[in-house]
Formats: sequence, structure tokens, C-alpha cells
Amino acid sequence: MRDGFSAQPGFPELRTYLNTQVFTTLDGFSSPICECYMNIQGTRWYAALALCLAETGRIIATAGAKESPQTTDGVWPVKVNAKSGRLLYCLYFDHNIWAGRFHRETIQHFDAKRSRPYAPATYFASETGDDYLHELMQEHEVWNNRKTIWEKVSQSAVNDYGDCEKIGLVQDWCARMSRNAPDYLLRAGNQAVPR
Repeated sequence: MRDGFSAQPGFPELRTYLNTQVFTTLDGFSSPICECYMNIQGTRWYAALALCLAETGRIIATAGAKESPQTTDGVWPVKVNAKSGRLLYCLYFDHNIWAGRFHRETIQHFDAKRSRPYAPATYFASETGDDYLHELMQEHEVWNNRKTIWEKVSQSAVNDYGDCEKIGLVQDWCARMSRNAPDYLLRAGNQAVPR
């Protein structure tokens, strides 16, 4: 984790954060975190899946994919096996679609009139750190096999904050889809199950 935290078995630092953090909106409404979309990719795949199973409906497993499936949404549920043998659904998202939305549409729309429902404008606080902004610039669009893809500017580039922003867009999209078209519903015992 960031900010000097080292990840412990079972992710107690993440659970503590989710249980104690309260956010206040600009209009003064305060609320705890009720749902968390967690990137489960990396060396702790099974530990992340176990946490998602332990906190079903609260911590949603997500993972970026380089391949583009036959979907126009750019988000699709995939059954994955945890070490315990239990199944859960992970929301895979098309990295190229969501990186493009973030870099081309969201991050560049500082005018509220240009904000789009599927890619709301991103505003940064004046005290946003340089490391955050630096990581947002660690991907670029390149031509590959007659199409454009988004990739890191170098093998050593760190883009964790950029990934968080993309997952935030996916989270927003899923929330709007669950209200508007009930294709993605969070059910007890499962995650993001298509009807």
C-alpha cells in the first residue's frame, strides 16, 4: 500500500481504512466507505480474492485486461477461483477503453460543461502532490497492429494512481448501470453477476 503502509496478511490495514475513513462531500454530507473496488492483480492474487470473499459486496474484485472481448461496455464479469475453491466474480475492464476515457476525456475536461456522464470531469485539489500527477503521466497511446493502445512509457513506470482513477471510472459506470439497466447487480454471496 501507499504512504508507508506495508501490506500485511489478510490486509488489516485496508480493513481498518475502510472501517474508519469518513468522506465529506462539498455539500457537507459525510459518509463512511460502503463499497471498495480493489485491483486484485499482482503477487497477492489469492490473498486479494480471499479478502473479497470475506467482505462480499463491500470489496469488489477488479482487474484490467489488455485483450478486448466482444463487449461494447469495456467491463465484464469473470468467474475466478479462490484458493479455498469458492468462486467469485471479478470485474475485468478493458484497459484501453478506460485509459482512453481517462486520459482523453476525463482528465482534460476542466470545464463542467464538457463533462460527460460516462467520463465525468476530474478536478484536482491545489494540494495534490507531484507524485500523484507524475504517475498520471506514465502511460501514452501508441500504434500497435493497426490500432491504438495505451501502455506505460517505460517498463519501470509506476502508474498505481492512474490505475486508481481508471478503476474509479469503472466503479462509477457500474453504479450507473446498476441503477439504469439491471445487467450488473451485487448479490449476497456473489459479485457483479449478469442476469
